[in-house]
Amino acid sequence: TVLIALPVVVAVVLLNMDWNRAKPWLNARASEALGRPFAIAGDLSLTWQQPPAAGQQSWRTYLPWPHLQAQDVRLGNPSAMAAADEQAPLASVSQLAFSLNPLALLDKKIIIPQLRFDTPQVRLLRNADGKNNWTFKKEDKRSPWELDIERVVFAEGVVFVKDAIKKADVRA
Repeated sequence: TVLIALPVVVAVVLLNMDWNRAKPWLNARASEALGRPFAIAGDLSLTWQQPPAAGQQSWRTYLPWPHLQAQDVRLGNPSAMAAADEQAPLASVSQLAFSLNPLALLDKKIIIPQLRFDTPQVRLLRNADGKNNWTFKKEDKRSPWELDIERVVFAEGVVFVKDAIKKADVRA
């Protein structure tokens, strides 16, 4: 009975959890990992959806995948970019959405068939001294996890580039 009850309890908890309560923890972990401020300022939700259709039908095609949606996501600049005109975030997106293959997690693989960014804004900045906001800290040790993002979709995005060395101020 434990083998049946445990998955049922886990499913009920996952289906009824208010994922917004996890935002402070997620924001802190992401900020720490990225070395700059990260925030999910809007709603965070998790639903369950059928996986994308693959060639063959098997029991795996009936297992729903978690689908995460985060509203108003912001990634700040590193502390080295402290000038007043550089306070706008490195990146912001009105909605970030993706599904995740849960069975791949057992093999330490994060497989995301589609990562979608709605109305992203990216601000790439470089100061006269060469410091920029697009270089992230590099970890010396290799992660045991493998990340596979199959497709990235941008809807109605804007990219700003302000480069003091090249004297560029571009919007695309």
